[in-house]
Amino acid sequence: MPIVERPFDSEAELEQWAFANLEQFFGKCLVLGKFQITTPAGKVSLPDGLAFNLLTREWYVLEAELLKHGVWPHIAEQVTRFVVSLQSQDTLRKIRDRLFEHVLESGKQQEFAEILGVDIGRVMQQVELFVE
Repeated sequence: MPIVERPFDSEAELEQWAFANLEQFFGKCLVLGKFQITTPAGKVSLPDGLAFNLLTREWYVLEAELLKHGVWPHIAEQVTRFVVSLQSQDTLRKIRDRLFEHVLESGKQQEFAEILGVDIGRVMQQVELFVE
């Protein structure tokens, strides 16, 4: 899929397009939707989601923003807040716990174990190490 510049009518439309094409940017990922993350100083942020590529053991904060919101007054401030939030052990624990919930609720522990190359009894340990 070639990336082309085109206008989006709304941030929701951009977000929908970005999530539909996520694999083109980050590979096959598990995506968790919006939830609050917090800086050590207590400032709250709500990214559009988190993407976890278990094969490459990388994860990403997802945020779709229209340029018309302004780079410095809005976008840079938001990205900075995300970066600072990821320095918080509380935020990392929230992300870890959210990923734990997904693994358990999906019933795909064996699939996760195979992707991570571990015994099923070590899946949660590897998920924790993955987030850290």
